[in-house]
Amino acid sequence: MLIESLKYVTNNLRMVLGFSLFGVIVILPTLATMFAVVSLAENGVNSFSMILLIVSLIAVVLMMLFLQGYVIKLIRSRSSGDDRAPALR
Repeated sequence: MLIESLKYVTNNLRMVLGFSLFGVIVILPTLATMFAVVSLAENGVNSFSMILLIVSLIAVVLMMLFLQGYVIKLIRSRSSGDDRAPALR
C-alpha cells in the first residue's frame, strides 16, 4: 500500500513540486502570525502588530481553505479510480 501511495503522488511531479512550494508558502504567514502574537504580548497593542496579525490570519485561513479543497479534490479523483493527481485549477 505504501508503494502504491508513493507511485500515485509521483505520477505528476510538477504537481508535487507545486504542492510542496505551497506548503512552504503557508509557513511564512504562520510565522508572521506567531511573531505578531508575541509582539502584542510583549509590547502591548500597537498598529503594526495588529495589522500584521489580521493580514497573516487572513492569509493562513485562505491558504488552508485552498489546501482543504485540493485534498477533497484528491480524494474524489482517487475514489473514482483516477491514477493521476488532479491539477490545480
